[in-house]
This record gives sequence, C-alpha cells and structure tokens, in this order.
Amino acid sequence: MDEIIYPVDKKAKLNVTHVTLNTRTKMKLLRVFEVDPLNTKKRYIRNFIIMFDNEIVSDVLADINQLREEIMSFDQGDKLNHFFQVGQINENNKKLKKSSANIDTENISENDKKVIKTLTYQLQSGEIIRLSKSECRGIIRSWNMALEGFTFSRLSEHPLELSLYSLSDLLHENGYI
Repeated sequence: MDEIIYPVDKKAKLNVTHVTLNTRTKMKLLRVFEVDPLNTKKRYIRNFIIMFDNEIVSDVLADINQLREEIMSFDQGDKLNHFFQVGQINENNKKLKKSSANIDTENISENDKKVIKTLTYQLQSGEIIRLSKSECRGIIRSWNMALEGFTFSRLSEHPLELSLYSLSDLLHENGYI
C-alpha cells in the first residue's frame, strides 16, 4: 500500500464498462475507471452509475449504496425507501409456473390468487419496474462478482463528481446513451 491517492486529474483518461445486473429490466451497473497514465494496465474505480435501460438512476456513491441495501433487504423495506417501494401483486399460481409475464388476474377466482411481494421502481417515463425476490438475489450476486478484485481507496477518498454535461459526454463516448 505504497500508493498515494490523488484526486482525478482533469486530463485523466476515463473508461466505462458495464455489468448487466438484470436482463429483463435492462438494469446495468456502469463502472467508471481512471486509467493510470504511466501504466495503462492499471485502472482504478472512480465512480458507479446505475441505469435501467437508458435512464440513469444515480451516479452518487452514497445513493448507490442505499439502492443496493434496498435491494438486499427486499421485503424488509418500508415507506422510507428512497428508490424502491415494497409492493404486492396478485398472480394466478398455476399460470405463474407456466409463464411469469402478462398473466391475466381478472378472470380467476380469489382462491386461485397468490400474493407475491415485489420491489417496484417507477421510471421517469412512468413505466413501473417490478423485481422479484429471486431477481434481487441475482442482482446482488452479479453486483458482488462485478466488484471482486478492485480497490475502492481512490473512490472513497476522492469520488469522481461529474457534472450532468460531463457525465452525458462520458456515457456518449462509451456508447451508453
């Protein structure tokens, strides 16, 4: 640990890679790296961005940590959740085994309905994203694998704060918007 931690240089090369956390909802974890100018094989995580499809949910480390905790605690959340709400939907248990999408719950009896807890997130477009408990577990597992082997010292000491303009430029340069 002989490394000195410096804030990001304005001329530093930034690189963005993504990990798909959920294919159905197009949830992605974008990792913003600073490439060491003296050794291009060295990269340092400088920021994270969470996106659903092309919509940025957050690029602030504290918010992203809260979002992760809300996903991890799934059904223990409450009305004070910032990103997700814990919801309940009724589904026909028999049809749920055959197909999890577009189940018609209006034409079935109350005895055939099952209450299922979900996490819901509303996009700016008004579309509602629902995550099941198993999807939340898969998201957290993918998230953990995406961060294995990286040090967070530069990120925690000097988080990269991008303006909306520079953030959109960075994402555009890397093909995410």
